[in-house]
Amino acid sequence: MGRKKTAVKRKSIWKDKGSWELLLLCIPALAGYIIFNYIPMGAALVIPFKEYKFSQGILGSAWCGLKNFRWILTSTSMGRVLRNTVAYGAWFMIIGPIVNVAVALLLFEIRNRKALKTYQTIITFPNFMSMVIVGYVTYAILSPRTGLLNQILTGLGMETVDVYMNAGYWPVILTIVTLWKGVGLFFQKSCKLLYLL
Repeated sequence: MGRKKTAVKRKSIWKDKGSWELLLLCIPALAGYIIFNYIPMGAALVIPFKEYKFSQGILGSAWCGLKNFRWILTSTSMGRVLRNTVAYGAWFMIIGPIVNVAVALLLFEIRNRKALKTYQTIITFPNFMSMVIVGYVTYAILSPRTGLLNQILTGLGMETVDVYMNAGYWPVILTIVTLWKGVGLFFQKSCKLLYLL
């Protein structure tokens, strides 16, 4: 004869003191999430429909309806901006995985574990920098007067280059900077994929 199974009566989460203590611990994280994520999202939904003035703030600025969208859509540079956005996005989607797999293959060949960890750290580090810092690093290298590139060119007796006055350099610069910033994030996934193969 089998034993009779007894149903275990579970306490309601609302009546259990231990559960309430755990829920109270969630309040600071939840408050931070609301303050730093949802409130800025709400502001981002309101600002495009306002004639925003810094002195009046978001709530004090006057409503302007679709005036800001009309200005963007009728702008003479809208076609160029749209074309560049789509073209660069497509280019980065093509070149990014190729470079990531190439870097993963190169690292796959390194047998010295210490050297491998050093290279991985160096490659991954830019991923943790904000785009503001990346912009400053890029400016420090490419600055027309004090940039590292022009100092090297001057030291070699060559003519300096002002990349900020020549749009032709920027497709290459943007590609290099984007790859440098993002390769650390994706090459580890490429490494895992190579290990699976």
